[in-house]
Amino acid sequence: MTAVVVQLKTAPPATRRRSGPDRWPEIVTVAAELFAEKGYEGTSLRDVAERLGMLKGSLYHYISGKSDLLVHVLREAHERGVNALAALAQEDGPALLRLEAIVAAHARYVCTESVFTASFIEAHRHLAPDRAQEFVTAERSYRLLIEGLIARGQAEGDLRPDLDPKVAALCLLGFLNSLHGWVRPARRLSIRRICDHAIAMGIGGMRAQ
Repeated sequence: MTAVVVQLKTAPPATRRRSGPDRWPEIVTVAAELFAEKGYEGTSLRDVAERLGMLKGSLYHYISGKSDLLVHVLREAHERGVNALAALAQEDGPALLRLEAIVAAHARYVCTESVFTASFIEAHRHLAPDRAQEFVTAERSYRLLIEGLIARGQAEGDLRPDLDPKVAALCLLGFLNSLHGWVRPARRLSIRRICDHAIAMGIGGMRAQ
């Protein structure tokens, strides 16, 4: 199977200043934290600046506005997550084993990068359609990758043949993405245990009997 992975635009903002300390990674991380805590609409650029200990006006050396900052938060979320997960699908071996590896890695990403996960899942709906399209395309690409693995697993006899790969992929991804809503309060479980549960619950029902 050849996976189609969408490479999002990663160029820095056009207004980004080149001299002095580069605080761009910190700005993106703090914005993701605030979007996760307060929601996109509940977060102002003043909030971001105050948490960074800088003047609000200084942010405009890096971004043109809050929606521009959101775009870069979402791109960072994609780069940290989807591209790494997609690479697992390229490895050799049965589709079921590759699917299990992706499910575990996806669950681990949600556990360790929950603020970026929350931003990607919840906040991109606030973008104008033309700016949201790259993320819609990226999500579709990842879903098609999962669909392809499920279909291959069916052909190899490891997954139930009666399942629709598209519906199964949507259910699986919906389950995995929902982890960000409860994973931090429930961290009495180790990340390894959460990943094990994700594989058991997410793939167990798809296995061929």
